[in-house]
Amino acid sequence: MQPTQQQHSKQADNLALWDSVSKTDPDYTKFNKQRGGFTSIDPMYQLKTATKVFGLYGSTWGLRDIHHDYRLVEPLGLVTLKAVFWYPWGAFEIGNAIQIRQQTRNGEFVDADALKKLETNTLSKALSKLGFNADVYLGMFEDAAYTEHRAQEAKAEKAIDQEAEKLKQAQAFETELADLLQRVTTAPSMGELKGLYTMAVRKANLKKANQWLIKLERAKDKRKAELEAVTDESKPDQETTDSKAVHGELIANQGNEQPAAH
Repeated sequence: MQPTQQQHSKQADNLALWDSVSKTDPDYTKFNKQRGGFTSIDPMYQLKTATKVFGLYGSTWGLRDIHHDYRLVEPLGLVTLKAVFWYPWGAFEIGNAIQIRQQTRNGEFVDADALKKLETNTLSKALSKLGFNADVYLGMFEDAAYTEHRAQEAKAEKAIDQEAEKLKQAQAFETELADLLQRVTTAPSMGELKGLYTMAVRKANLKKANQWLIKLERAKDKRKAELEAVTDESKPDQETTDSKAVHGELIANQGNEQPAAH
């Protein structure tokens, strides 16, 4: 059964907040090499974004009913936290934990800022459930093309003359895609064709440039057919090759035949 127009409208409403806060300004991110590498977000930037949407922290949103549990400090060095995150349209429970004490090469280390870090990280986790900075949590910042795209969007949003900056970026995009299209039409191999086409499509998708997607697909299909035709022409005729092989084998066998004894 296909969703009704009313259901589509409700789904759009459900994602309204998520879509409005999901994009992150790359200027407020940092790549950390710990734990295999990940992108972290400036917590003050997150608080500012949430304040813009919800209002003053502690007045219309925040953490309440905060409970710290220290029972795991002795055996594991952990402090756990349970709280309720509330905001203008709802509330939900959230839990978290932090390593407050651990053994290092230089002896035992106690993190004096652990509780502050725990509260900050808990707020970040709670906001992520509502869609804040979803592009980071979805791993999109691991894609260089997406990061570049977001940097351009953020630059336009912060520009004094936003329309002039958007026009400048649009012209640069058209020039870049025209160059990629030309490279697709002259790709010397299937491997390079695939790489160029994939890169160009990713850039076009980020800009929702459907006309470029059509042009790129046509150019890719045309160049693929040309490369396949060249490959087919370079292949020797299989029947001729087989005939030569059989003929050679007969000659070899004749040369190896011994005269019959009389």
